[in-house]
Formats: sequence, structure tokens, C-alpha cells
Amino acid sequence: MKKIAFCLLLVPFLFSCQSEEEGTSISGMAENVEGAMFILGGPGGAKDTVNIDEENAFLVDLSELTDPANYYFLVGKDYFPFHVAPDMQLDVFFDANNFMESINFGGPGADINNYLADKARMFGSRMDYELFKQVPTAFKASMDSLLAAKQQLLSEQLPDNADDPFWITEEAELLYDFVTVMNQYPGTHKYYAQVDELELPDDFYNFKANLELDREDYLKSKNYTSFIDGFVREQSGEAIAAAGEGADRNMISFETAVEVLENEAVLNTYLSNRMSGLMQWNDLAELEDEVSFFKSKVSDEELLTKFEEEYADWKKLAAGQPAIEFQGKDSAGNTIKFSDFRGKYVYVDVWATWCGPCKYEIPYLKELEADYHDRNIVFLSYSIDDDHQA
Repeated sequence: MKKIAFCLLLVPFLFSCQSEEEGTSISGMAENVEGAMFILGGPGGAKDTVNIDEENAFLVDLSELTDPANYYFLVGKDYFPFHVAPDMQLDVFFDANNFMESINFGGPGADINNYLADKARMFGSRMDYELFKQVPTAFKASMDSLLAAKQQLLSEQLPDNADDPFWITEEAELLYDFVTVMNQYPGTHKYYAQVDELELPDDFYNFKANLELDREDYLKSKNYTSFIDGFVREQSGEAIAAAGEGADRNMISFETAVEVLENEAVLNTYLSNRMSGLMQWNDLAELEDEVSFFKSKVSDEELLTKFEEEYADWKKLAAGQPAIEFQGKDSAGNTIKFSDFRGKYVYVDVWATWCGPCKYEIPYLKELEADYHDRNIVFLSYSIDDDHQA
């Protein structure tokens, strides 16, 4: 009854927001929010402070969205995931004093987000690591029961659009989250139970017999693509060990993937994700063989174009390249360019008001700056907040 009352009270407000806005947005009412409210996630990994007016209403423009994406509300220490697709105008109401129980969505996409709310209320948002202390048979029974309950909740949903890709992706997310946790159990159990040896029952991994490697319709699921990555790593382990020190482990993994992944789209996605990760953590000069192999095996033109763009960006950060120009405004509103400090060493600290660890570092950064005050170095704290006042 409370939910129905919330919805009835919210209808005039939500309708007025919907009728005035076009494109992708999220609007709503947030009661009893003390301090700041943030929206995190989506393209680029972060949004910013949400401005709540005197009537507890807010509106966030997500017009840059080109593909469905997941975001989070962050209110104090509470956070909640929600899903947005292009041209969706989503509405939400919550009371920060009873965050999880009160959150309720309306408008297009409400079916998806109210399902996510129900899932969070029923199962929480974090794994209970106390479960890893259980002996293998008890742990397996707990995980089997948890998966069955989550799958039942999903099966009972009545989607507004059953063809929305969210639902098949969520099916994969539930199953392969279970797979990930089961695979983590041996090492995690030893840590939490403080034991050195562990004997698993013969049927502990019997679920693996039904797992599929060619689910092209699961490729939007991060849990599924992580499973594929782990499967290839497992399959290539023996070949890497046999090759000995000095072997190109990345190339062996690539070659193994071609052998074991028969579905073209799954192989393309694996190689693309793996190549993207390699570029982040390796000198590009060390990846020439991998780059050539990648280009010869990937048939998806969109993924090849994405790779070329990312590769060009990482090349700009190679040793010997000019530093990339960027600019921002200082606390007084003056525009500062990176090139203003040419000829000096520059220590760049990227932070935001919604990032607790970032703010925790600030006093120590000030100490460091004081220690090097008379040296040829500039300490530049660059906030990625859109809200200058924040």
C-alpha cells in the first residue's frame, strides 16, 4: 500500500518532468538527503553531484548515452544500481532515511529497475563472505539455493518489453556470477576458514557440464565474458607451463582462444577485451605480435575500428611523446592549461568530491607539496566534478 501511495503522489510531478524533457534523463524526488547525492557509472565511469532543489526534486541529463548502461545512486554510504537506455526518461522516488525499502521507479524502464530494486532488497548487493567458511557440501547447497531463488525472481517478472536485451543479459549475469563464486570457493575458503587443505566432493563442479561457450546472446554480460576469459586462461595454462620462461604468454592465450572458441562473435569479443586490457598494462612496443594476430583473426569491423581508436590513443602516451594537453578551471574560476607548466615536472592527482579515498589523500598531498615547495615541480589536483561549487 505504501508503494501505491508513493506512486500516486508522484504521478503529477513525474508527468510534468516527462512532458518537458526529451532524450535520456532521470528525474525524481529524494527526501531527507543530508549532504551530497551522486550518480556514478555509465560511459566514462562517473557522473557527478546531483543537485536537489528546495522541493526535493532533481533532474539529471544523460543525453550523451548511446548504449544501455548501468549507473549507481550514491547517498551517504548507501548505493543502488539502476539501468538506463538511450531516450529513456526514468523516474525515481526514495527516502534517504529508508533508502532500500522506499526506492521506487516509474516511466519507461521502470520494470527493469523495480526488478533490480526487488533483487537488491531480497539478496543484498554484496556477497556474504561468511558463507565461504562453510564446508564444501554446505557451501554448494547454499549457492545452488541462492541461484535458484534469483532465477525464480527473474522468471516471475512481467517485462514491458520481453525483447529488451536487458533480460537475456540478466539471465547470464545470474548464472555466471554463480559460476565465478563457485570457482573462487577453494582459495577463498582456505583463507577465511584458515585451513591449508581442502577436499572437494566429486559433484562440486557438476554444473560446468551444462555451461556453454557459444552464447552470442550473452556477450553483453560482464560475468559471462569474464567466464570466457577465465576458461581460456585455464585451457592455455598447460601450454604456457610447457613453453617455459621467456614464452609469450599472451600469444599462447590468443592461439588457445582460436582453438577452443568456435563461435565467431564470442572469439571476436574475447580477443577485443583481451587486447584492450593488454594495451592498458603493457608498452605498445612489446605487443607487435599480439596486434598483428588480433587484426588477422577479428572479423568484426566495429571491434577493429574500436581497437584502432584505442590503439591510437595509447600511442599518445608512449615514452617520448609530447604530454597531452588538457585544461580546467581553478578554484577562482580561471582557466588553467597543462601547457602552462611546460619545463616543470608535474604531479597530477585526479579526484572528485564523491571519491572518499581521493579526499582522504588530500592532506598528505599538501604535505608532499610542502616538502618539494622550492623544487621545479608543480602539484596539480584535477577534479572531475562537473559542479564547480562542489
